Amino acid sequence: HEKGIKVGAYVQSIGTVFFEGIVNEEPSVMEWVQKDYLGRIPMYYNSYFRYIPCINKEDYLKYVEKGIKFAIENLNADLVFFDNYGYYSFACTCEECKIAFKEYLNNKYPDSKARMERFGFVKTDGILPPVFFDKLNWDYTDPFLYAGIEPGLINDPVYQEWIDFRCWRLGEVSKRFRNFIKNISPNIAIIFNAPYMGPMGGLNNSVFHGI
Repeated sequence: HEKGIKVGAYVQSIGTVFFEGIVNEEPSVMEWVQKDYLGRIPMYYNSYFRYIPCINKEDYLKYVEKGIKFAIENLNADLVFFDNYGYYSFACTCEECKIAFKEYLNNKYPDSKARMERFGFVKTDGILPPVFFDKLNWDYTDPFLYAGIEPGLINDPVYQEWIDFRCWRLGEVSKRFRNFIKNISPNIAIIFNAPYMGPMGGLNNSVFHGI
């Protein structure tokens, strides 16, 4: 700033969480990470020290906001750049995700007729986040290898709704972060590095990243 140069703050937020250092400040950090249907925690590539957090965990979102506030106020940042933005997984089966998914379905299909037409049930209470079987010989620590699903082949209604739900939820969290930042510094610029296609290209971002 003394030289008239704009300053940007690089932020790692909801894509991955470096839990080894955070656990010293927030012992409950391991309650913030995603878990699949087998209880496995998705990782960023083969970085065993970078777990994937769940953005339906309110405590985690508050922690991210605390970090954003620190970066803006201590750097007097003109820009906040969110890297690795989005999910790095397929489905989370934590209780918060189950509840949020049901609420999403109930709001989208508010009456029994609409639910029956869509799912064959008058209630959505029994619908859980779907299971994405890892049957394509992909290494769980390198999920970007999963690039083969074409949107036209996803015809299961629960799969479709889960994909839409994650995209919607990421949008809600993005608006929340945007408003949080603008309330601190109205003129600050914001960039989300979201449309990542993977090292091989062709990654289905709506399925994998919720984007």
